[in-house]
Amino acid sequence: MAITLYTSEGKRTELTSLAEVRAEILTAAKSAAEADRHDSITVELGCGKHALTEPFFLSKTENPELDAVDITLRGEKGKTTVHSHRTLLGKDMTPVEGKPGVYTYQFPKDENGKYPLFHELCVNGSPVCRTKSPVWINPTPITPEEKSGEVKKPGFYVPLAIAKTLAEGDIGSTELMMCIEWEFLILHVASVDLESTLEERGQTYALVKFWEGEIDYVCEKSWRLKFNGRNTWFQNSPAFLSEPGTYAYDYKHGVLSLFLRDEDVLDGGFSVEYPTVETLIHLEGVANVTLENLNFMGVTSKYVCENLVYAGQANNLRGVGRLKTAAVLANTTRTLTVRDCSFLGIGTNGVQVFNYSAGTVIENCTFKDVGMSAVTVGNPSWHWEEKQNRTFAVRIENNYMNRIACDYLGAPAIFIGQVDGLQILHNTVIDCSYSAVSIGWSWSALHCELGERTNIRDAEVAYNYFENFMDKLRDGGAVYVLGGNCHKDCTDERFNRMHHNFAYIHELREDSAKYGYYLDESSSNWEVSDSVVINIHRLPIYSQWFKQSLTYHNTFKNIYSTTPRIVMEHSHVPERDVVTENYVLVEEGPEALFEKYPEARAIRDGAGAHL
Repeated sequence: MAITLYTSEGKRTELTSLAEVRAEILTAAKSAAEADRHDSITVELGCGKHALTEPFFLSKTENPELDAVDITLRGEKGKTTVHSHRTLLGKDMTPVEGKPGVYTYQFPKDENGKYPLFHELCVNGSPVCRTKSPVWINPTPITPEEKSGEVKKPGFYVPLAIAKTLAEGDIGSTELMMCIEWEFLILHVASVDLESTLEERGQTYALVKFWEGEIDYVCEKSWRLKFNGRNTWFQNSPAFLSEPGTYAYDYKHGVLSLFLRDEDVLDGGFSVEYPTVETLIHLEGVANVTLENLNFMGVTSKYVCENLVYAGQANNLRGVGRLKTAAVLANTTRTLTVRDCSFLGIGTNGVQVFNYSAGTVIENCTFKDVGMSAVTVGNPSWHWEEKQNRTFAVRIENNYMNRIACDYLGAPAIFIGQVDGLQILHNTVIDCSYSAVSIGWSWSALHCELGERTNIRDAEVAYNYFENFMDKLRDGGAVYVLGGNCHKDCTDERFNRMHHNFAYIHELREDSAKYGYYLDESSSNWEVSDSVVINIHRLPIYSQWFKQSLTYHNTFKNIYSTTPRIVMEHSHVPERDVVTENYVLVEEGPEALFEKYPEARAIRDGAGAHL
C-alpha cells in the first residue's frame, strides 16, 4: 500500500500512511509559500485499505501556507478505500447456545473507562442492518397539559405483544423511532411497564419509559404537530434479533449481538468491522482540492448513542442544529471537487460542505446505505447578508444514490441551502426517507430587487431519476424548493428551471403529504416543465398559496402524471402568474401513460445517472 506524493517541483516521495501524507503536504505548502509560488500536489494512494484513527485534517486557519498549493488525493478506481474500521474476528466472538448463527461480543473498556460508540456495522466488508420490531401506529397524542408541564407524560404506549417481546428479552440500547410529519424522533428505552396498560380501538398497549429527561424534553419541544397516528418502531434491540443479517449494539454496556446469514461464514470464519470516527477527511478554509477514485467506509455518528434525536426540516436537531459530520467534511472551501468516489455504509453525510463555499462539484459518485444526506451544501439559514451563508456555483452531476437517510430520516438525499448558481443534473436517487432534493431556505417573501439578495438563483434541476422518495416522512417531494427569490414587483423572469425529471413511487400510498415537484413557502420565478410524476397521493405539483408566503411567477407545463389531484386553486392562479399548462393525466397507470405518450417514456429513459 505504498503512497506516492508528487509536487510540481518534480519531487516524488514514498510514504506509508495518511498521517505522513498530511505532514508532507504541509512541508511542500510551506516551501511554496516561502518561495512565493503556487504549486500542485498529487497524492497517489495505492490499492488496498488506508485506515484512519482520526480525521485527515487540512486547515488554512492552522496552516495559512495551504493557500499556496492545489491538492489532489487520488486512488485506483474501485481499489482504494479510506476508512476508520476496526476488526473483530469471528473466533473472538461467543456463539449463543441454541441459536445457530447468533454471536455476542463484550467490548473491553478503553483507557478512559468507555465503551466504543458506533451506530453502523459491517460483516466481511458489507453493511448489515440494525434489528427492527414490527411497526405500529402511536395511539396517544401529547396533550396540551403535557406540553405545558402541568401533567408529566410517563412515556409512550406500545402494542402489548411487542412490549412483551422487549420486556422478556434484553433491552440493551433499544431505540424508539417515530416518524412525525417532516420530523422524526429517536428515544432510548429504559424500561417496560406491562402493568400500566390502555385500551385503544380494541387493542391493548403497555407503557414504555425512556432515559431520564427524554420524554420531558419531547413534551417541552413538541410543536403543533400530532404524535398520535404516527409510524413507530423499535430498532437496535437485542430482543428483536430474529432475522439473519441483523445486529444490535448495546453502546451503554458494550455488548454486540449479531445474527449471521449462512453466506456470511466464509471458510468457517468471518470478520466484523465497526467504525471509530465521525469524519474521514476534514477541510477548512482551503481551495482547489480534488478527491478522486476513493472508496469511503467506516464513518459513524456517535451523537445518537448519547443523546435523544428530535429533528425537523433538513435534519435540523432541536436545540442543536445540523450535525457537522461526514465522510468528507468541508468548511468554507473554494473549488472542492469530489469525483468518481463511492460512499458505502456510512452513518453520517457523504459530503457535507457548510458555511461559505464556491465551486463545489460532486460528480460520478455512488452513495449507498448512508445515514444522513448523500450531499449537503450550504447552511439552513435565511441570512444571505452574512458571508458564511453564501453558496455559489454548485454542480452535482451523474451520481447514484440508494438507501439514503437510513439513520436520520429528515435528511434529504441532496440538500442545498441558499445558492447563486446551481446545477443538479442526471442523478439517480432510489429509496430515501425524505425528499430526494431540497433547495433553499426561508419562509417569507424577499422584499428586494433582483440581484440584491439570493435565495435560489440561476438554478437548474434536470434529467434526474427519483424512485421511492418520501419513504418514511411526509410533507416533502421529489424536488422540494422553498424561499422567496425577489420581490414580485421587481421582475417576472423565471430564472430557475426544473425540467426532464422522472419521479416514481411504486405504489399509490394514501398517507398524504407526499408531493412531486413542490414549490413551497414563497418559491417564485420557477419554470417546471417536461417532467413525469407517478403514484403521488397528494399533489404531483404544488405552488404555495398561504397569504404570508405566496408564490409568484411560476409555470408548470408539460407535466405527465397518473394522479388526478392537481386541480386546486393554488396550482393555477393567473393573477399571481402561477400558470399550469398541458397537465397530461392518464389514470390507468404508468404503462398506459408511456404507451399513449412516448414523450413521457423518453423523459424516463433519459433521466438518471450513467455510471
